Amino acid sequence: MSTGNLTTSLLNLNIWGCSLRGTIPASVGNLINLNLGPIPESFARMLSLELLDLSENNLSGIVPKTLEALVYVKYFNVSYNKLKGKIPDGGPFANFSAQSFMGNKGLCGAPRFHFPECKIEKSRKWNAHIVLTYILPAAIVATLLVDSFAS
Repeated sequence: MSTGNLTTSLLNLNIWGCSLRGTIPASVGNLINLNLGPIPESFARMLSLELLDLSENNLSGIVPKTLEALVYVKYFNVSYNKLKGKIPDGGPFANFSAQSFMGNKGLCGAPRFHFPECKIEKSRKWNAHIVLTYILPAAIVATLLVDSFAS
């Protein structure tokens, strides 16, 4: 493994139970600020998974909604990463606590997770309010006026 001039940091390396063979390359010790990127959506294919702990890494991006398919996951932890966006609320996410998501300032979602409500949801609620309060009544009045002039 060659890191070149790459300055990276690995905050959490778990190789327990991996049945490694041979030697671990010495260059692994050169990792300083490793950016692990987003959580792969392909994790959703690990259907029998019961524990997923990705805490204290440098993960970015969203928590994929596809992870709702992991119905056997009893323990989920993505705390202290750089995740953002809406926390999924279906499947096993209905049972996870706020502790699973701590330290990710960019997350939003259900109040039980102790994050702000997602702005997208607020704007959708506001749009529905506008439609029901102003646009729908105006459309009904306009239809009645057109009908009365047509008669």
